[in-house]
Amino acid sequence: MRNGVGKDSERFVNKAVMALDRGNWLLAVQFLKKVLTADPKHLPAYHELADIYLHLGHFDAAFEVVHRAVQAHPNDYHSSFVLANIFLVQNKPDQALGIYRRLEKEKNEDQEVTDLFFNMALAYHAKNQMAQALRYLRHAVEEDGSYAEAYELMGKILFERKDLPGAKASFEKIIQLEPSHLNAHHMLGIIYSKELKWDKAIQEWETVLALAPETDEALRELGWAFNMIGQEERAVDFLRKALEINPQNVQARIDLGAVFMGKMQFKEAIAEWEWVRQYDPSNKVIHKFLSQARLYEKKMMKQEKKEER
Repeated sequence: MRNGVGKDSERFVNKAVMALDRGNWLLAVQFLKKVLTADPKHLPAYHELADIYLHLGHFDAAFEVVHRAVQAHPNDYHSSFVLANIFLVQNKPDQALGIYRRLEKEKNEDQEVTDLFFNMALAYHAKNQMAQALRYLRHAVEEDGSYAEAYELMGKILFERKDLPGAKASFEKIIQLEPSHLNAHHMLGIIYSKELKWDKAIQEWETVLALAPETDEALRELGWAFNMIGQEERAVDFLRKALEINPQNVQARIDLGAVFMGKMQFKEAIAEWEWVRQYDPSNKVIHKFLSQARLYEKKMMKQEKKEER
C-alpha cells in the first residue's frame, strides 16, 4: 500500500470520528465508506463503521461490514467477536458459538476474555443448555468478580432451577457491587416470599419502590405480601396503586380479586376477575375463580334473606 493511501485513510477515519462527536453519523458513514473503497484492508474503518450501524440498530448492515472485516483480517479478535455477537442478537446461537469457541481456543494471556465467557453463557442460555451457561458464567466471574451482569444471569438460571440458596447468593453479590440494583432487590423479595419470609420480602420491595416509586410489579408483590400477613387493607391499597400505574397488570387484578374474596367482598372480586376474563377469554383459571365467586355470592344472598325473615 502506498504511504499516501494509508495517510488518507487515517485522515478520513479521524474526520468520521469528529463527525460522530458532532452527532452527524451520516457524514461519518460517508467518510468511512470512502476509506474502505480506497483501502479495503483498513481495519479501524471497519470497526468504526460497524459500531455506528450497531448503535443505530442496523444489524444487517453491521453484519455485512464485520463480515468483510473478518475476510480481510481473519485473525482479528475484535472483528470475529463482534460478528459472533451479531449472530447472537439475531437469535443464531449456534453460529455465534462456532466463533466464540474458536476465539476461546485462540485466546492468549493479553486477551480480555470476560465478555467472551459471558456471551458464550448467553448463547448457551438461548439454546436452553443451562449447565453450560452456568459453567461460562462462573468463568466470567472468576475473571472479573465485579461482573454484575454475569451474577444476574446466574441468579436467574439458578432461580429457574429452584436453587434458591444459589440464586440468593448471586443477587446478594450484585447488591454488594451495586446497592441500588432494582432487579436484584426485586428477585431477593421473590426468593424470600418463596421461603415465607414475608418481612424480608417486604423490605426488599420497599427498597425497590424507594428507588423507583412507579414500579408496578413491586407494588403488586407488596400487596400480596401484606395480604399473606393478614393486612388486607394495605394489600388493597398497594394493588390499586399498581393498577393505577399499569391498568394492564393482569396478575395485580387477579390478586386484588383474591384479596376481596378473602374479605367476603364478592362483588368487588367478581368485578376484577370479570375484567381479566374479558381481557383474556381463554384463561381457564379465571373462569373457575368467577364461578366460585358467583356461587359464594349467591349463598351469601340466600343467607341474608333467611336472616331477614
